[in-house]
Amino acid sequence: MTIINNPARRALLLGVPAVALGACAAEAPKYEDALSGLHNLPGMAAPPDAPFRAGAPVALVFGSNIERVLKQQTDADKIVKSFGPLTNTRQLADQDPQYVITQAVGVLKQRYPQIEGIDDLATAARRKFASAIVLDFTVRLGASTGHQTVVALVAIAFDARQQPVSRLDASGSATLGYPAWTAKQKEASDIAVAAFREKVDRFWS
Repeated sequence: MTIINNPARRALLLGVPAVALGACAAEAPKYEDALSGLHNLPGMAAPPDAPFRAGAPVALVFGSNIERVLKQQTDADKIVKSFGPLTNTRQLADQDPQYVITQAVGVLKQRYPQIEGIDDLATAARRKFASAIVLDFTVRLGASTGHQTVVALVAIAFDARQQPVSRLDASGSATLGYPAWTAKQKEASDIAVAAFREKVDRFWS
């Protein structure tokens, strides 16, 4: 087993600046496994919906795809704002990925009030955290009316030996209306977070 130390990984996303839409025009991210750059095992190695009892303290690590979502939205923000006075501000607000990050972290904080954000799993091992959780998410935006935006969350729990012991997957989708003023990312996010909360409450303690 290899735990990958990545000091550049940020335990930041509890407070990143807002970013925006335009992702229909921006290049879609090439997503990777949630544990890429963190562990030699893939996220799929963790048993789905398995019971997990956390030991204190609990570390929170962000997965490999969150920064890809942020990069997509930063690029999209530039595209949308290039329209100047015609900028679709509703779209900009809807497409802020911080919204789903904050909601998902809130679910974990409610379950584990003392959870602590750290850079990577190697740091969790070095600091002898009893448990660790990797939280990741992806966004696939609908391109036009009738298409779907899908937000997917994944959380992978590790024991003190850095073995993945449980994986929770939750997703939400929303169909773009006519006219498609927004990509309905917040709507899809709300559905995904509700499903995530239900799984955390059911399987993790």
